[in-house]
Amino acid sequence: MNSKEVFFIGCAPHVTPYLKQELAECNLIPFEENYTGLFVKATFQEAIMLNYKLITASRILWLIDKFKADDQKQLTQKLMRIRWSDYFSEKKYITVTSQTNHPTINNSMFLNQLCKDAVVDFFQKNYNTRPDSGPLRSEVVIHVHWQHDQVWVYLDTSGEQLNKHGYRQNPFKAPVQENLAAAILYATGWDKKSSFINPMCGSGTFAIEAALMAGHCSPLLDRVNFGYMHLFNYDRKIHKQIKSKLEDEKDFTDMPTIVATDNNGYAIKATRENASRAGVEHYLEMEKCDFKETNIPEGPGIVLVNPPYGERLGEKEDLAALYTSIGDFFKQKCKGKTGFIFTGELELAKKVGLRTSARIPFFNGTIECRLLKYDLY
Repeated sequence: MNSKEVFFIGCAPHVTPYLKQELAECNLIPFEENYTGLFVKATFQEAIMLNYKLITASRILWLIDKFKADDQKQLTQKLMRIRWSDYFSEKKYITVTSQTNHPTINNSMFLNQLCKDAVVDFFQKNYNTRPDSGPLRSEVVIHVHWQHDQVWVYLDTSGEQLNKHGYRQNPFKAPVQENLAAAILYATGWDKKSSFINPMCGSGTFAIEAALMAGHCSPLLDRVNFGYMHLFNYDRKIHKQIKSKLEDEKDFTDMPTIVATDNNGYAIKATRENASRAGVEHYLEMEKCDFKETNIPEGPGIVLVNPPYGERLGEKEDLAALYTSIGDFFKQKCKGKTGFIFTGELELAKKVGLRTSARIPFFNGTIECRLLKYDLY
């Protein structure tokens, strides 16, 4: 339980710098990184804690084997040699996920099936029983990564992905994922003490994540099911201790001003409901108003706007005026603050009419975006 194991912590592209910051706050330093995550050495206990604490991560995978395989036959044979019964019971429901870049596989669903059959055949051969399997991610989740002739085999300690922070039953339009919103907050350099203002708040994801960060509250504390709970390494007593320590760390006593506004009443309703589920409703100032009418508190702070960025032709012309008025709003009402616009349309961003001091890359799903920073003297 206390020996160090290798874990891969996955995240969205361009998010690794902020994930690294989070790991540093947990006294862990990654020893390797790639485009979609970080490798870290940690105990199983620490992996439990990270599943609760990491707000920019998407999943935490435990590396249990690594080998070479040139073809499907070799892959199947080597997967069947892993002693799966050392990790979980044959009574568990199994889900297999995979990623591949191999000439013999053009469909990850096919690879999932291939790997699942190998695991099930191991139990059939050694224990004369076939575990249930399917896509649900509700118990044991196995992840196989096959790159050229290299294979990495993981157990997914998260199960369901970590990007869903559990409070957003009312998403309202197409919001950013919770873990992306958290990474964007890290990228702004917000100190969690000065004000945070979010006009055009949509379903309130940015404002809610800001309140959870300022209150040192892990958003997943109410989640009742993780992948690690279905593995033999899981110790309920230790899990309970970790969870109660994280409960004790919550501290909402000295909260900054967090403002969320939108001109759509349904958006404010969604924000209120989501904030209530997250336990932070009392720490947000919510108002239905045009973004230009947003109440801007005195002193330093962050103003973050996530305007629409027109997927369809014709919308972009309509949005040009909106981007111009965001620039006017920054100039006239937000002096002394740091302004940010998160957008997937850089042509529209030119209409803001202010010089950027940083252009930080992100992906929102498949859309390449930028977080544009404006110093508003």
